[in-house]
Amino acid sequence: MEKQMLKKLGLGAGFLAGCFVACANEAKNTYVVDMAKVYDNFYKTKPAQENFQMLTKQAQDEFEKMMNEGKTLFDEREALIKKINNPANSEAVKEDLKKQITTLEEKINKKGEEINRFRQEKDEKLEQQRQAILSEHFKEINAGVESLAKQKNADIILNKVGLLYSKPEFDLTDEVIQAVNKPAGKTHKSTAKEAAKPAKK
Repeated sequence: MEKQMLKKLGLGAGFLAGCFVACANEAKNTYVVDMAKVYDNFYKTKPAQENFQMLTKQAQDEFEKMMNEGKTLFDEREALIKKINNPANSEAVKEDLKKQITTLEEKINKKGEEINRFRQEKDEKLEQQRQAILSEHFKEINAGVESLAKQKNADIILNKVGLLYSKPEFDLTDEVIQAVNKPAGKTHKSTAKEAAKPAKK
């Protein structure tokens, strides 16, 4: 199922790329930007990833702590079961042990529900935070792309990912990276040609 989905997505991406190229043929000034590379080099990406990893680790540590608490309760229950099977114990002692086991089983069930609820809520919260971070970052990146598009008088700027080929001089990736990193005073050494020329029909 997963392979089929990936295949469909791949075909969809190819179809869209073909449509974009067709549209590009109708435009005077067409450029490309590798958005994945831009995001990797965006000055907010690494700190955000490190912070997200820290939050994930905190959630994992808390989850493991709860699991250990559950294991402790389970071990206590196992110890009581061994005691109740001891023929040397009186019926009164066995009845008391049964009550203790019942109490522990209730605690174990409650802890299990607590663990499942915690994991579900944390997973949802972390995913919401991740999506919010991506949305915020790409809002800034897209603003940088639009600003550069105006400077270049671009008719169309395509995402380089998915395109079969584009001339290096039409690649604005490094210029976008420098533009979006200006607030942090970051610079990026350009690997593309400095003078980008508009594409011809």
